Amino acid sequence: MARTANTERRKTASRASAIPLPESPFQEALFSWLVPVVAGVIGAICVFGYNLGLISAPHTVLFVVAVSLIALGFYGLRVFLQPGVRANHLGIIAVFAALWGIAMWYPFWRSIDPGVPVATGELKRGGSELTLPMNGEAGRFRFQVHGSFVPREGRLKREGTYAIEVGHAGQVDQIVAGTLLQEWKTQRFGIGRRSSTIQVLKEHNERTAELVDGDGHDLTVRLKELSPELADGLRIQVFHAGPSTLLRFLLAVAALAGSILVDAARPENQDVGLMSTLTVGVVTTLALFVAFEPREPPQLLIAGLAGLLAGAVGGLFFSRLAPLLRVRLGWR
Repeated sequence: MARTANTERRKTASRASAIPLPESPFQEALFSWLVPVVAGVIGAICVFGYNLGLISAPHTVLFVVAVSLIALGFYGLRVFLQPGVRANHLGIIAVFAALWGIAMWYPFWRSIDPGVPVATGELKRGGSELTLPMNGEAGRFRFQVHGSFVPREGRLKREGTYAIEVGHAGQVDQIVAGTLLQEWKTQRFGIGRRSSTIQVLKEHNERTAELVDGDGHDLTVRLKELSPELADGLRIQVFHAGPSTLLRFLLAVAALAGSILVDAARPENQDVGLMSTLTVGVVTTLALFVAFEPREPPQLLIAGLAGLLAGAVGGLFFSRLAPLLRVRLGWR
């Protein structure tokens, strides 16, 4: 009888420990609507500032992606932050979250902010050839061209083209050409009859190309063509190209593999396959975005829609894979 009573008490205690602890209103908001609302407000403010010309396109994209990664990472892992999770499990999740954030953020950040230029110079219309000292540095480089438009009256859409010969030791290795754009956009404020519109000037006055310098020799650049719409000077900057395609791929694979294990370790029937689904969506979005030129908020929106579709398709697979892997690893 005593043994039976002790057994019943242990079962009762076990059931009681499995019952979720009551949550405060703040905890309930945090794990439901608070994080996406805050992320959405920050993103909307950034886009609004971009449309008014108050925030540059690179800063807007960086802010929007940063808050999106924080929100998505939190929701992918929030089940592990509930009361009752063991400290060692929480530590493992914290390490995964840090590695996942680095794998997603670093290649994207380097594509937007290339860092300190290796060489810089300015090409003038009708000027002579320019030599850019590379100081023996070889490899893949990002060749960035920045120009400006000649002031004109009126609010018209304008385009300006350029062509630059790039080579070394008197020979031309490649021709870098591009088109710069200046246009006026209509921005609406308010709702209904009280709304108003203003005209905002948008300039896409920067273009990039990839160069490969296998020997580290100095580059020679010469202006071959420059539209009359553009001012007489083009600023040239050469940066290291950043993470290679192979490194981007390996980081994406590592993040996805970790996400699959996290999904297998999560409690049964709670956000099944969510972290893997989010990872597929984020990887697709960022991979498409860095392939665009220019890399600005409208292109980020297009890439985000594609990432949403890829995540939805991937979710169908990972929602079935996670339970099977959980059983296979004996984590039931």
